[in-house]
Amino acid sequence: MGEATDALWDRIRSQGEAHRQTGDISSLNTAIALCRQLLAEAGEGSSWELRGLFELGSLYAGRFALTNDAADAQEAVSARRQLIARLDNDSSDYALCLADLILSLVDLFSLTARQAELDEALSLGRTAVSELDPECVGYDWLLGHVGNACLSRFACAGDTVDLEDAVALLRKALDAAEDELARELACGLLGEALVTRFEIDGHGEDLTDAVTAYRQALEASPDDGSEDASRPGLEELFTALADSTDAGRGDEVHRLATALLARYGRSGSRADLDDAVTAARHVLGATPPDHPERAARAERCFHLLLARADRQDWVRPSDLGDVITLVRHELACMTAGDPARAGFLAVLRTSLLRRHERDHDPADLDEAIGVSCEAVELSPTPEDVDPMFFGGIAVMATDLAACLDEATDLDRTVRELRRALASLPSGTGRKQRQDWSAAAGNQVRVASSLAAALGECYLRTGDPEDRRQAVALARRAVHTESAAPAQRVAAARRGTRWAATAGQWDVVADLLATSVSLMPRLTPYTWDRESQENNLLYTSGVPRDAVAAAVRAGRQGEAVLLAEQGRGVLIGQDLSIGRDLSVLRERNPGLAAQWTRLHLQRVRAERALQSLSSDVYAEFTETLDTIRALPGLGHFASPSEPSALPELLAESEAGPVVLVNVSDYGSHALILTPGGVRTVELPGVTPEIVHEQAGMLMAAGTKTGGDPDTHLLAQRISASVLAWLWDRVTGPVLDSLGFTGPPAPGHPWPRIWWVPTGMLALMPLHAAGDGRENALDRVVSGYAPTINALRHARRRPPGPRPPHLLAVTMPQTPGASPLPGAAVESRMLATHVRRTEVLSGKKATYERVRARLPESTWVHFACHTEGTSADTFEKSLLLHDHETHPLTVADLATLNLDGAELAYLSACTTGSPGGTFITTGESLADESIQLASAFLIAGYRHVIATLWPVKDSVATRFAECFYTEAVSDGTDPAFALHQAARRIRNSYPSFPNVWASHIHTGP
Repeated sequence: MGEATDALWDRIRSQGEAHRQTGDISSLNTAIALCRQLLAEAGEGSSWELRGLFELGSLYAGRFALTNDAADAQEAVSARRQLIARLDNDSSDYALCLADLILSLVDLFSLTARQAELDEALSLGRTAVSELDPECVGYDWLLGHVGNACLSRFACAGDTVDLEDAVALLRKALDAAEDELARELACGLLGEALVTRFEIDGHGEDLTDAVTAYRQALEASPDDGSEDASRPGLEELFTALADSTDAGRGDEVHRLATALLARYGRSGSRADLDDAVTAARHVLGATPPDHPERAARAERCFHLLLARADRQDWVRPSDLGDVITLVRHELACMTAGDPARAGFLAVLRTSLLRRHERDHDPADLDEAIGVSCEAVELSPTPEDVDPMFFGGIAVMATDLAACLDEATDLDRTVRELRRALASLPSGTGRKQRQDWSAAAGNQVRVASSLAAALGECYLRTGDPEDRRQAVALARRAVHTESAAPAQRVAAARRGTRWAATAGQWDVVADLLATSVSLMPRLTPYTWDRESQENNLLYTSGVPRDAVAAAVRAGRQGEAVLLAEQGRGVLIGQDLSIGRDLSVLRERNPGLAAQWTRLHLQRVRAERALQSLSSDVYAEFTETLDTIRALPGLGHFASPSEPSALPELLAESEAGPVVLVNVSDYGSHALILTPGGVRTVELPGVTPEIVHEQAGMLMAAGTKTGGDPDTHLLAQRISASVLAWLWDRVTGPVLDSLGFTGPPAPGHPWPRIWWVPTGMLALMPLHAAGDGRENALDRVVSGYAPTINALRHARRRPPGPRPPHLLAVTMPQTPGASPLPGAAVESRMLATHVRRTEVLSGKKATYERVRARLPESTWVHFACHTEGTSADTFEKSLLLHDHETHPLTVADLATLNLDGAELAYLSACTTGSPGGTFITTGESLADESIQLASAFLIAGYRHVIATLWPVKDSVATRFAECFYTEAVSDGTDPAFALHQAARRIRNSYPSFPNVWASHIHTGP
């Protein structure tokens, strides 16, 4: 074997290269024939035999990629088996050659579905991985292909051990990758494995890691291995891909888009939605018209654009029009019998109906009717249709009835929904392993819609079987772990409606308890505040309904725990920071300073209605991950683990804690005492009536000036609301506690803490009275946003005496009316508190105030506030530079002050919760996002605030009375405020707006 063999080898390589250059399969066939000739002439065990077997395996694998012919896959396996049999495992090429064999075995399995190929691949691969030197050539490729074999066998057999092995091996492959091609392989397969594991276990961390892996796969390039290159945004990355020679790498971008879609479905994050839309658009542009996945990718793009139109129609009104244009184009290119046609028609119908709702164009409605009629006539397609189709067909009959004004067609609706639910893919086949998340979401959506339709049937016919099935379907939807939390909450709400009509309160309580447990997953701290608030607004009322259902099921202790878990979710995050930041400062001062800087940057960006830059956001999330990795700080910036009931009951040792819950399922006062929880039913108290009464009170509270008749009318309205509050809420609670009159002479005043829910948080439970009796004459009241917040305040040590007071007063404020009483308060404070520092007028700037707060134990603000009842974290105290640097709720929540004792907020509506829409009744009141709670989070144990606007002169009088008691007599702040309210009430008994507005929050 000499020159002739060399010439034959050159011909083999020449034909192979010709195929690579031209794609001509005849060159590949010639190379295979020549290679077989070489092997026939080569001696067994010779170097030419080894080279020939390696090349023959590669040639057959290349032809298999073109033909998908099982014979080619089998020949590739055969050649590579022979090669491995002839190589010693210490050969320098052993790992690389074994990786090729494993790849060919997986290829053969993809056609034959024989598990034996995968078993062989994993037996060889796992042995080699454990025995070979990790530094040997090709070890990174070996890890990647063994991981892929594990992933394939999991899809075949369903053994989660294979899935866990796949994730572990692919992570190692990524770490070991020596070149960009190996890195790209490892990243892509790792992303698939992580998405698969998420769809089984529902752990959101896997989705985040999958998105990272898919993106790294796209960024991998054999031409640019620079490690210090700046990471491009998705737009720049896709532009670069589109300009490259690989047609934009649509398959890889599709996998990234799928992962982003799954993460958006779980989280609702606006950034994920934008990135998913960007990726989906690129995928569609890079997918040829005849590509087998064209229809599925187009439909995914449609649904993402529709989702963004729902969230941001005021920002991107073009999204809806883009969907309609894209769908029309795809339909025009389709045949009438295309299995994807029904799904596309469903998208077009939905888009047209939404645009009609927005623009009221009858042409859209006419087209929607025609599209709906065509789509309903189509039968369900075979089981290999993309799961996104079923989400559209599921609600087809209901939407058609809405278009045609045929709301009585419930039987047809139920029939279509049952058919769609039965047709949904199970997600157990190999082809469907990347579709589990979509399938889970569709199952929840269809089951929830069918539950609603059966519930309507029950209302029409009274058949209890319809109701039973409706509840069962809702329960099935609620417990689908891989579905988006928002979908599961929506399903729970539908199910509870019908379970409640049957008096199945345990079922209602269980469904709503699951919903409450999902609420922290709707508000991860890395989200922007707008996304968090939107999701909480969507779940408004769920915690209160859960509490009421638990009470009606006889589970009072659980009711208290549900109230704590489902309310104050966002302030729970901030309390966690306040509690843990001190620990972090002790362990790692640099990391604590870094967190404080980034957190403040985030607050300021949101205040300016801006997003953090991608670099700052990445640093923010990485810093948060680093902190949470430290021992004992795993819950940093997230609500703590729910407190146990005995811990909450312990907070009532100083006096009962009363959680007042208002729900359509019944309203109750849950009274916590050291002996347990008891309830007082509150008949006649409903969300609608509380909304009405709160609206009347807030409207009356704003009538602080004007003509005398208007002022007197406002006082009468306020008095009537306080009388209603006394008769329906405060009076029954105090009577049940035995607080039926003032304490006997020489006896201390009893204490009570109110934890109101919903719009009841806008009302003065502490000052309720009917003109003859009043809560002020029976108890000293305090408030708490949640029982855990009260617990947090009590755990802080009291500030030193005598106090060091910072007085921030604004007699003149740019852009606002004068407050002459602020100067009076400043002088008054100086006479009562010896150590008083005053920042007034131009000296009272954002930076100065923030700098001086840590040096003071008491702070007094006499200034204007800005923000409506609908505002949350944007509500602010107006300092001199408020137009550029407002001191907002979000700003205050970033403080963590040691030794802070008292914050007196002599300003309007500082104790009224934000996120409350008086006109619609929608509310984030259960979050207790207010200036008072912000000071509590910042570290102050006691906060004095107001529920509605207070006249300047009244605020001054109240402050004078309070400080006389609190300083001169050394009285507890809650008692000092109580005495001040009683004194002013006795002077102006017919003017409740004057004396009922001030509240105390804290221990």
